[in-house]
Amino acid sequence: MVRKIHILVCLVFAVLMVQSCKKYKKPTSVAFYMDMEASPIYNGKLTFSSGYFSLYKLSFDGKRKKGDDVNFEKEYTSPLQVAFDPNNASQELMFTIPQGIYEKIEMKFETDDDNGIVSLKVVGNYQNTSGDNIPVYLEINESEVFELKGTASSGQNIVLDKDVATKAKVLFNVSYWFESVPMNSFENAILTSVNGIDAIVISSTSNESIYDNIIDRLEESDKIIFNF
Repeated sequence: MVRKIHILVCLVFAVLMVQSCKKYKKPTSVAFYMDMEASPIYNGKLTFSSGYFSLYKLSFDGKRKKGDDVNFEKEYTSPLQVAFDPNNASQELMFTIPQGIYEKIEMKFETDDDNGIVSLKVVGNYQNTSGDNIPVYLEINESEVFELKGTASSGQNIVLDKDVATKAKVLFNVSYWFESVPMNSFENAILTSVNGIDAIVISSTSNESIYDNIIDRLEESDKIIFNF
């Protein structure tokens, strides 16, 4: 009788182990949203309204508590332009990823400078000391690699569950990029006519000192928030 019970317990344990192994192989749907953290700076004189990111390649590196590590990459035949929008995710940024409890997720987002395209653009507005509102355009056309770490919206570990569609927000801290730029640089910025309106264009060829300040701070405080 004892032997039968022992065999039954072993069988139950084996079934549970098989189910557990299968569980961690099952995928779940994860949608990545591009967004920007854009609090006003200079006491509200510099604000940000929109922007986009032109994605050339991304890679995913995840370490789970149980199950194998998860690694994949996606390269686009032509740059994928994704608007900063917390409410809509591109179909091209939706992936099936093995579920599990992730101790670490790191991702790379790469831009490309082929054909001189703008790989990252931010649109804003600067109100100068005279009260005039001047459009602001940050245009980065260099190849950049953003190496971002994933965080959970609550708790230490990131949980991906096959029964729950996961949303992940790729958050670019635009305010942080601009904070190191003295306000005086905007007061004295060179203006360029854009669609017949004077604007502050910040690029590798226009207002270069502001541009260099921003480039030095890219990705330093950017992150990915899972289950936001």
